[in-house]
Amino acid sequence: MVRNILYLTLFNLGGPVIIFVSTPLISRVYTPESIGEYYYILTVATLLSLVITGCLFNGIYAEKSYRRAQQVFRECVSISISLSLMLQLLLLCAITILLILGLPTPALDYILLTPLALALALTQTGYSLLSRLQLYDLSGKLSIFRALVTVSVQLAFGTILSATATTLILTTIACEILIFTLTARHAPSFITALSKKRHLLRVPKRYKQHLSFTKYFLPSQLISASANTLPLVFLRVSENISLLGLFTMLLRLTMVPANAVGQSIRSTYWNWIRSHGKNPFNAGLISSLTLHLAAAMLSIVYAHLSPHLLEAYLGHKWAGIDALFPFVALWVFSSLANVPLSESVKFGLSSRLLLVAELFLATGKAAVLALTQTIPPISSIQLFCIASWSINIIISIALLIQLRRL
Repeated sequence: MVRNILYLTLFNLGGPVIIFVSTPLISRVYTPESIGEYYYILTVATLLSLVITGCLFNGIYAEKSYRRAQQVFRECVSISISLSLMLQLLLLCAITILLILGLPTPALDYILLTPLALALALTQTGYSLLSRLQLYDLSGKLSIFRALVTVSVQLAFGTILSATATTLILTTIACEILIFTLTARHAPSFITALSKKRHLLRVPKRYKQHLSFTKYFLPSQLISASANTLPLVFLRVSENISLLGLFTMLLRLTMVPANAVGQSIRSTYWNWIRSHGKNPFNAGLISSLTLHLAAAMLSIVYAHLSPHLLEAYLGHKWAGIDALFPFVALWVFSSLANVPLSESVKFGLSSRLLLVAELFLATGKAAVLALTQTIPPISSIQLFCIASWSINIIISIALLIQLRRL
C-alpha cells in the first residue's frame, strides 16, 4: 500500500509542480482580484458538484467487480448530466424573469457556475473509475497532463484575450471536459449506453440501490467543503477582493499538493485494508502523527526563515501574502492527517461519526469568523486557520478513538 501511495503521489505531484512553476506567470498575467473571483466561483462549483453527483462516485470504489464499477460510473455520469441540465434550465428561466421585470441579472461568471460544477463532477467520477480499475499509472499521467493543459490555456487566453475571472472559468471547463473524455474510454460502450432510452429510464431505479452512498457520504463531504469556503464567503461579502485574491492564491499553492497526496491515499488505502487485513488503528496513528508534525514544522520553518519569499516569487502585486502563508499551510497540511483515519472509519461503517466530526469542524470555523468581525480581516483569517488546525487535531483524536473500538 505504501508503495502504491508513493507511486501515485509522485505522479500526482507532477501536476502541483507544473502549477507551482507556472504560478509566477499566472500571478503576473492575472490580478489578485481576478484570481480571487475565480477561486470563489470554483469553490462554489465544487460544492455544487458534490450535490449533482450525490457522492455516488464512492460507490465505484466499493464495487467488487470491474464490470459493476463501470456500470456505477455510467449511472453517476447520467445523474450528474441530468441534474445539471435541470439546474441550468431553472437558472435561465430565473434570468428571463428578471429581464422581463427589468431587474439586475447575475454576471456571466455565475451563469457558468453549473457547467463548471458539471465539468468538475465528471472529472471526479472519471478519476474514481481509474482508481477502482487500479490504473494508477494512467491516473497520475492524466493529472500531469491536466495541469499542463490548464495552465497553458489559461496563460495563452489571459495574454491574448483578457485576463479576467471569466477567462479562467471557461478554460477550466474546457480542460476538465477533455480529461473526463480521456477517462471515459475505460468504461466500455459508455456513449452508446448514455444514448439509449432504456438506460436512462433505469437510472432512477439504480440510483435507489446506491442511495446509501448519498445518505452517508454527501452530508459529511458537503459540510466539510462548505466549512472550507467560509473564509472566501466572508471576504467576498465584505468586498475585500484583494485579500480574497491573496488567500485563494495561497490555497492554490497549498491545497493542490495537499489534494494530490490526499487523493493518492484515498485511492489506495481502502484496497490495502481490505486485501491485507492491516490494523487500521496502528497505521492511522503513525500516519496522523507524522502528518501533523510535518505541517507544524513547515509552518514554523517558513515563518522564521523566509518571511518575504512568496512576495518576491509572485510579484509586487501580491504584497502581504507572506503574513498569511504559515497559517494557511498549518491548516491545510494538518487536514491531511485525517484522510487515512476518515477512510478507515468510513469503510468501517461509522459514517455517522464522520458527519458529527464535520459538523463540529464547520461550527468551530463559523464561530471563529463570527467572533472576529470587529478585527482586521487578515487577523480574522489567521485566527480561522489556527482554529481549524486545533479542530483538526481534536477530530484526529476522536477518529483514533473510534478506530480503536472497531
